[in-house]
Amino acid sequence: MEMQSKFARNMMAQKLMSENKDNPFNSRFFQPSDAMPPTGQDRRSIAGLGYFLPVDVPKYSREDGKADLSDARLSTPQLFKDIYSGMMKFDKIRKGEATLDEIKKFGFDASMNLAGGGMLGSKIIPNAVPPGSIGVFAGKSATNFPAKSLLKETDDSKFLQLNNELQVVKNELTKGRMNLGDEATDNLQIKKKQIIDELDNEAMRLLKNKQTETADLDKFMEKQDYRTGLANPVSRFEGSKREFGTGLFQLPDGQYRFEIDDTVAKMKNLDNVFVNQGEFTEVVANVAGAKNIQLDAMGSLKTFFNSKNAVNLSDILNHKELFDNYPQLKNIKIAFYNDPNSPTYGAFYSQKDFGFDGININAGFGKSKLGDNINLDTPENKEKILDILVHEIQHKIQDIENFTPGSNLKESSIKFLNFKNRVETDKLNAYPEFKQFDNYQKELSSLRDAQYLKQLDELVAKGSGYQPRQLFNSSDWYQFGDQIRSELAKELGYTYPKVKSAKRDVWIKGAFGKLRDKALREMRLNLYKGKGENVDEVLDQNFSLKELKSQIGKLERKQDKHFKGYLEYTKLNRKLEALENFEAGGHNLFSNDAFDKYQIILGEAEARAAQARRGKTILDNSGKYTNFEKTYFPFDQFKEGKMVRPPSYFNLQLDDLVT
Repeated sequence: MEMQSKFARNMMAQKLMSENKDNPFNSRFFQPSDAMPPTGQDRRSIAGLGYFLPVDVPKYSREDGKADLSDARLSTPQLFKDIYSGMMKFDKIRKGEATLDEIKKFGFDASMNLAGGGMLGSKIIPNAVPPGSIGVFAGKSATNFPAKSLLKETDDSKFLQLNNELQVVKNELTKGRMNLGDEATDNLQIKKKQIIDELDNEAMRLLKNKQTETADLDKFMEKQDYRTGLANPVSRFEGSKREFGTGLFQLPDGQYRFEIDDTVAKMKNLDNVFVNQGEFTEVVANVAGAKNIQLDAMGSLKTFFNSKNAVNLSDILNHKELFDNYPQLKNIKIAFYNDPNSPTYGAFYSQKDFGFDGININAGFGKSKLGDNINLDTPENKEKILDILVHEIQHKIQDIENFTPGSNLKESSIKFLNFKNRVETDKLNAYPEFKQFDNYQKELSSLRDAQYLKQLDELVAKGSGYQPRQLFNSSDWYQFGDQIRSELAKELGYTYPKVKSAKRDVWIKGAFGKLRDKALREMRLNLYKGKGENVDEVLDQNFSLKELKSQIGKLERKQDKHFKGYLEYTKLNRKLEALENFEAGGHNLFSNDAFDKYQIILGEAEARAAQARRGKTILDNSGKYTNFEKTYFPFDQFKEGKMVRPPSYFNLQLDDLVT
């Protein structure tokens, strides 16, 4: 695919945003939670193999709504990929074949992924999966946020007092009794300016306080890491759980989250809940008496949700812990309608944008007919309603907490472009740190090579009393060992003596000498190929081994200061590659991929993960449910097979999601 320029993508984003901005049904708060049936994994017999393999098949990839098997591809579970990758990397390190960069990368990957990812799941830790968890990810605005004692409280009472005083002064100035030049008027104007100045100062103080609100919590979490500067999500989750009783975790937007438990949450009696018939926009227009819903969408929606057609969330849901943490959720308006032709299961409207909080639910669940008398009060329908509610409630919590919000089919393309542009900019800004680290790495490479050769020189000079493991555990022995054995057998007339003796010392001394020559030859060959650094320049300076160790230590300390920046750049580079590969796979503005982009928005992925935390989730528009394994670590719920249409379906990781 021909890649678009950054300028072209910006122009396209502006065009799409312009087309969207005036239609609230296309706003980011119109959430088609299950706007198209999510893709699951089918197990199909692969011809010629004789057994079953998991195959990813987009279930509705054809116009007639049926699966197109030409889109099928083998699906390797992410856990197997992680284990295999980890084993291969560890094996190279064990054999001494890994480069310094590979060793550091393995350590970084292990701390970020293997320690608590696929390797630390419910299968390994018995009874570790939280029972009855609804999966709602709450934040620091929740009443019972576990680490509230470490948050810096923001006292805005002075700001509110000054604002009230300013309003009083403004009212006095607009009464019409005052004339310019009057002493009273002048005094009020002076007082007004003083209050505004104080308000500005107070606003700056509040902003600064807000920016450091989690400073103490950040310090606590950083102490849980295995290595300073490298965040370890699992160790932080475990440490906070020990300290506060509930584990905390962060998603790629950086916000702290904890999980609200749902051991007693259930739907109330729904016998008297009214279900409107028809397309939702038509239902709203009829109830509100609007002649043109698009021209009067805002007012019509508010009228509809404030009518008898909608009920409060607390009227239909028993969930004490949720309402204790977020009392404002009690009054969210819930409305039901039946539209068999719509693939949408639910939508969320925000107080910030519409003047009310509302959720609509398409109660037909993809299998009704227009006009059907739907009984919402059956156990099966209650379960489906709760499933949709969890998704939409998560969007409301995102709204409250300023988490990354959800999206809709149109706006997802805009978000994707803006996010990719931001990653490109961040990568460019991180490059100087990466380059400085890399420069030190090149200098260290030649010094370490020289150090290695000097160590071999000392071993050759030693002449006797060798420990065989010093030779056979050498990283280069795996490469040159067979060749050296053959050469020594010809030169000395005997093979390696297993018993300690003078002959064995001679053999090992000769082996170290040959190892040194072959290693130097390999270094020079790599330099010729453009892969290594010039070790001869260092050797010509005739440094002692002690001097080399000293220089290496100094450079490593300098390099370590840039290690975090180096990792940040490499992470951004990998993220950008993942997004570009996603586009190259046919996911671009000019293909029918709106739903794909919609599903890799972090806010949508989080809402679907919240559904999966309940243990089962609507799989397709027939209303069928599938069971999802709940993970011990909520962060892991995003992994393959454990939520609806996970990002790994696109070969993306959680950190690659659009924020």
